[in-house]
Amino acid sequence: MQGCLEDLLQQSIGKELEILVIDSGSPQAEGVICQRFMREHPNIRYVRTEREGLYAAWNRAIGLAKGKYLTSANTDDRHRFDAFQKQIDALEREPECDLAYGDQVVSEIENETYEECLARNPKKYIWPDFSPERLMVSCFVGSQPVWRSKTHEENGLFNPNFKIVGDYDMWMRMAKKRNFIRIKELIGLFLSSPNTLSGANNRLLGDVEALQVKQNYMTQEPWRSHKGMKQMLAKEVFGMGYHYIQHQQNPASAKQFLKAAWALDPLNLNFAKTYFLRGVIQGGLRSR
Repeated sequence: MQGCLEDLLQQSIGKELEILVIDSGSPQAEGVICQRFMREHPNIRYVRTEREGLYAAWNRAIGLAKGKYLTSANTDDRHRFDAFQKQIDALEREPECDLAYGDQVVSEIENETYEECLARNPKKYIWPDFSPERLMVSCFVGSQPVWRSKTHEENGLFNPNFKIVGDYDMWMRMAKKRNFIRIKELIGLFLSSPNTLSGANNRLLGDVEALQVKQNYMTQEPWRSHKGMKQMLAKEVFGMGYHYIQHQQNPASAKQFLKAAWALDPLNLNFAKTYFLRGVIQGGLRSR
């Protein structure tokens, strides 16, 4: 928490930020840290609530926020010093865009700064330019987007029923009507850890929820009428399922993804064969 607040305050527009900390019943001492920072930084507001999910907390913060733009600041991620300014400037130049995102460096070291990580030539997430079709296949927005607060007047709030991919659901909702803009520069640090909410230890739940999002929006425009969209998505979903066969030897987990891929592309005999041989037969044998 201390590193997160220091990171935000060190932004080039740090004094202009409204920093809302929603503490949903955490048993740790974040409140003590926040109170210490608040004595010197009146732009920080701390709210403690009963235990609630991630997206319920985000919705609470949105209801309190007064700014024109919003972002979610994960406590384990870090930013380039001018990241927010670059994203806001891009949105000011492109009024038809509702969200700005940028490329990221990847760290496995907790509380490492962006500058420290960049200095050792780390792995990088170089995201693709935006299109609704690409977003359907993969949620490439990254963990540090900035978006217009007014979008929630049109699109509603985050769905609190999701535990991991409520942001993906919201970006899809926004992408039905508006464009996003990519900052073609490295703007922040993503912490890659199996213990984070989106980390490897929660991959199956995240994939199950992502599949739900994809299936929901595949029936809606602009994706429904896009030529080849079902086949593109089927390939991605098949890959999600095959991961559990190839890397985890878990055909039971793979089954729902293999079935969904075949449903999207029913003429693909490879999908049908893999679903029956690896998902139904092999999965059934292993469950005995």
